[in-house]
Amino acid sequence: GGRYIFDGFPRGVDALDGLDRIMGGSVRTKLAISLECSDDVLDERFTARSQANGNNDTETFRRRVNYSKQAFAPVLAMCEDEGVLRRIDGNQGIEEVYECVHEVLQHE
Repeated sequence: GGRYIFDGFPRGVDALDGLDRIMGGSVRTKLAISLECSDDVLDERFTARSQANGNNDTETFRRRVNYSKQAFAPVLAMCEDEGVLRRIDGNQGIEEVYECVHEVLQHE
């Protein structure tokens, strides 16, 4: 069996169950990383990005963030129960977050 990284997947328990069915139960989650960031920092980053690219639809952005939090919560809870969830402080700068992710990947 190979090793795979899924970025932003599964977004819900149904998707996780679907992957398990498709793969015939042969996939085991060894690690899940959650980059966690406060709403204030997310808003700051969105504002900075929107100034650069002209996309300033704040309401749509906030709806997507809220949807993601709700959709991912059961998956994160399952991963936490299985002992495979690693939470990383996404409020840090890019380099610090990279180093934290790298550290987790090196030790798993």
